[in-house]
Amino acid sequence: MGLNPPVISQVRQPRGIVTVQGHNADGSSGSVIRLNGWVRWEVDNNTFYEADTFRVTFALSALPSAYADAWWANQQEVFVEIFAGFPTDPENYAASDLQSLTYGRVDDVSYDPVARTLEVSGRDLTATMIDAKTSETFQNLSSSQIATLIALRHGLTPIVTKTPGLSGKFYQIDNVRMNQQRSEWDILTALAGEEQFSVYVKGKELHFEPSTQTLTESVVVTPKPSQADIDAQQTKVNTAKAALEAQVASFYPVNDRTVALLNQYKANPSPDLDQQLLASQAQGDAILAQAHAVQKPAYDAELAKLKTLSETSDSIQRVSNAYVLTWEPPSGENGAFGFNGKSISFSRALTLARGVVVTVQSVSPKTGKAIKVTFPAKAANIKPGQSTPQAQQYSCVIAHLTYEKALQKAQEIHAGISQHEVKLTATLPADNLLQPTNLIQVIGTGTAFDQTYYPESVTREMDISTGYTMSIRAKNHSPQSVIPL
Repeated sequence: MGLNPPVISQVRQPRGIVTVQGHNADGSSGSVIRLNGWVRWEVDNNTFYEADTFRVTFALSALPSAYADAWWANQQEVFVEIFAGFPTDPENYAASDLQSLTYGRVDDVSYDPVARTLEVSGRDLTATMIDAKTSETFQNLSSSQIATLIALRHGLTPIVTKTPGLSGKFYQIDNVRMNQQRSEWDILTALAGEEQFSVYVKGKELHFEPSTQTLTESVVVTPKPSQADIDAQQTKVNTAKAALEAQVASFYPVNDRTVALLNQYKANPSPDLDQQLLASQAQGDAILAQAHAVQKPAYDAELAKLKTLSETSDSIQRVSNAYVLTWEPPSGENGAFGFNGKSISFSRALTLARGVVVTVQSVSPKTGKAIKVTFPAKAANIKPGQSTPQAQQYSCVIAHLTYEKALQKAQEIHAGISQHEVKLTATLPADNLLQPTNLIQVIGTGTAFDQTYYPESVTREMDISTGYTMSIRAKNHSPQSVIPL
């Protein structure tokens, strides 16, 4: 059992809302309005290094006249927020009853007067930092202080974990983060890499915090019922049985009276005896009907509980914080393969499966001496009879790193490359549980593909014709190809 509950057959009633905010004729910001008339939308929540994207298709015939094609043709800047979820009342719901999937600025508007559709697409607020280039030096600031400064600069709420030390290159007295026309988002992702943090935008918040992509599993043991529980249930069974027997026993006197009245009627028929006979028969039928409708089901239910308690042993269940995809082979009860989604497939790069070796070269900012770090060190050894090592070689040069920083960077690059070895794609009925910050765990195939994956993209789509679905792309390395250190 994981982040997502087991699949059960049920009717789903997902709902979506699209809100937009443009500008008034005088240039001031307009009101946020719920815009009906959409026929399809999709939201792609991807990796930490990219902006999330969205796309909404409207039917022009369903748009309010004030927000039809003419309005979109004149807007200079439009913000869109997309909500989805499963409200308690599917016929009467608001944005507060749903979950916000993305909030961002529209980049493109496509108008098709023939098909009578209008399509808008854009990126979340990560785009504001991707589009902002800077040569600024962040002097004597920590990574968290730089992240907070950039967040506030773009009107974002900083959700930032404090980091120790100063960022950048050391110049006798000052620590300076040197940048040559890089985007502010590149700076943030570089800082996150140095701190081993995750950086992403969620709504109007900038998150700069330790990565939560760590698989944790716990074992939940449910002990078998005690003898006292079984005895208590046996008492309930006896009580239900006594009630059933008492109900059935009350039928016998009525039945005896019915037989006597029948004999009297046969010997001397009369309207009065006929009415008494019918009334007695009806009373007997009512007693038996109540026994079958009330007392017998109650007794059967308590008896079933007793059987379950008597046959239950200690239960051991593994609980994971990952989003679990379960593949089930045919069984005696089900002759077909089973999967808690619509489709799933895997691919594996055999070139990377041989192993990956990363070499980072730098110059020490303190001593000026050359530094060369290889990770993992043992994999670089050449075996007898070979001119080159078996593993794939990757090399890079990064200025001004200490030995420790160079080793850390080599480990990060190694992990990033290795994650391309095994890839997963899947489509499922959409929920709002899986996020790029979660892990995905595959179980049940009985192969090396049963492992943990890092989401690369989670795309949710809501269509008035096909419903609410999501597609997943994820990757990770095979545990069997990890080079022993």
